[in-house]
Amino acid sequence: PLPIDSRHPEVASPMQGSTAEAGSPKQGSEHRSGLCTKHVLVMERLSGKSLACWGAEVVEAMAQAQGITKDEVLCRLRQMTPEQLERQKPSAVGIWMYTAGMQAGSVAYSAASTAYSVSAPLRETLNFGLQAWTVSAFDWLAGSVSPSSSSNALPAPPTFDLYSLPEVLFEVQGHMLFESGFVNTDPHPGNIMFLDDGRLGLIDWGQVKRLTVEQRCQLARAVIAVADDDEILAASFMRAMGMRTAKDLDWTYSRQAYFFLASWSDPRVLEIGGPLKVEEVLNKVDRIEEGVGEFWMPMRNQFFTRQCL
Repeated sequence: PLPIDSRHPEVASPMQGSTAEAGSPKQGSEHRSGLCTKHVLVMERLSGKSLACWGAEVVEAMAQAQGITKDEVLCRLRQMTPEQLERQKPSAVGIWMYTAGMQAGSVAYSAASTAYSVSAPLRETLNFGLQAWTVSAFDWLAGSVSPSSSSNALPAPPTFDLYSLPEVLFEVQGHMLFESGFVNTDPHPGNIMFLDDGRLGLIDWGQVKRLTVEQRCQLARAVIAVADDDEILAASFMRAMGMRTAKDLDWTYSRQAYFFLASWSDPRVLEIGGPLKVEEVLNKVDRIEEGVGEFWMPMRNQFFTRQCL
């Protein structure tokens, strides 16, 4: 409730000052302390682990299992196509079995052991790792690898459902972009948290952007054009947002639109070398002279959201 300052009822905590140092309360005066004052508003503390932190633990486990460095693991991952990267994710069934085992103890362990014994045809498709890293979800749960004792153990899966992450993130970002017109433009993996209670946390709102109704409509038109595979219309909307190139080729505008607004496994994105080479490839064909101006921040939101996935 208001007011949001030192008069807030949940802030007041009368204390008697005991020192007379410069800048401290005078002896005998009332001192108020709490999360909320007229000078500072502190956000709620969230307990959990960031997506970046969890990912780093996975890479560390992969490096140990393969006897190589983390840099070498990352190098191999960067060389993979989006489809190959997608196959590195643990099976949704595997995550469910592991989580059930951790929560339900011996009962779920018994069920998982049974599943393990009949899962031989599936286990190759349930592997978490690369090539020599053959630890599967069933191996992990059924006891052939112990998370607490094996140097090759995988970090515990987050309490949040990994397979619902894309849907939840894009629902949230879509709501902010098109309904609220207020969007966080820095949603990189370090700012997305798997909370201990199973929720998803979005932190660090230091970079935000407000969009007018007309700007939201312009962005929505571009999204629809990309979703409909209409390259000409997508190029037209990128021009309307302010983008300019040396040769004014529809191809350049449309590929930039697909990079920002389509899946990175889309053939048009792969055509320009994927997310790591898009700028280099586009500039070789048709140099980009002006970006998307006011739309750069919402595009940045979409870029970082896809980076997280």
